[in-house]
Amino acid sequence: MKEVQVTKVRYRDAGSEDAKITSETAFNEKLKKATEAKEPLPEVLAGPQTYLFKFAENVDEAVTLAGGRGVGEYENIEVFLGHIQYAFSLRQHNRLD
Repeated sequence: MKEVQVTKVRYRDAGSEDAKITSETAFNEKLKKATEAKEPLPEVLAGPQTYLFKFAENVDEAVTLAGGRGVGEYENIEVFLGHIQYAFSLRQHNRLD
């Protein structure tokens, strides 16, 4: 199983009520641009916080990550299929023109 650390920041743009989440790098770039343009700075609501993301490198690991017990044990295969179907829908949505 592959593991990757990512650092995220939860923030709100000046004058907005909506919270957003982005990478620490993207947030720092946003701060830099706002500072250079002498615009109001975004408000940090949480973070930066580092998270460990896990990625499957084979089907058995994918089933386990999705809450199942492995390819040979189908007790929670509906959970796995739900995750996969959601991923498929995102992939197709992102390809729309």
